[in-house]
Amino acid sequence: MVDIVLRELAGVPDLLSLQRVDRARYPLLLESVAGGNALSRWDLLLAADGNGLRLDADGTTRRLDGMSVDGDFLSALDRDWLAARSDGDALELPFRGGWALYLGYELAAQIEWNLSLGNDAIEIDPHLLQEAFVEILRNANTHDRGEGAFVFEVRREGGSVEFRLTEPKTNLEGTTEDWGGRPLERVRSGHYGLGLFRARGIFEAHHGKYRVHFDPAASVLETIVTLPCSGGQ
Repeated sequence: MVDIVLRELAGVPDLLSLQRVDRARYPLLLESVAGGNALSRWDLLLAADGNGLRLDADGTTRRLDGMSVDGDFLSALDRDWLAARSDGDALELPFRGGWALYLGYELAAQIEWNLSLGNDAIEIDPHLLQEAFVEILRNANTHDRGEGAFVFEVRREGGSVEFRLTEPKTNLEGTTEDWGGRPLERVRSGHYGLGLFRARGIFEAHHGKYRVHFDPAASVLETIVTLPCSGGQ
């Protein structure tokens, strides 16, 4: 259980200067540049205790002290997260204890990619679609991830290209109906459902379809995105 201490300060501290004093102790500073809305209330300076995981260039997952860890990075991350998680409390804070997670290009090697497009092409805005797929992967790795690898498949289906992400999922609350279409329905610990809502909007703006299916028997969640090929059929 994480003990949360709330203390009101007399003034607004200079968090950037504090971080510069000891970057090892304070590795991450998140400052809001927005203003005038409920999402711009928080600046976060995270303090580290020396624990953490990293995925090195040789594909080995290690702790920050250099000790290697069994299994892939995502599985090790999930084990650590499950061991440290708590139900928290009703405080309206955008965090529970404080985790900082940076996902770089090295993480792509931890995902099974199966591509079979041949010479087909689709007309897309690559930057927007990149944001949408990154959001789907981020969401998959955040909520109730089970043991096993992500599998990402791309193939031609009739006049469309189908993108299918299969993820191990230990539990699913609610229904997959209208997935990503109801932001702010279940607000919890800084998660507002806006990321998936935006991702869904990007797919639909490309005349695509977005659907999700949960198989409780196999403990997997499938996210399926279909986008029309150039020239239709």
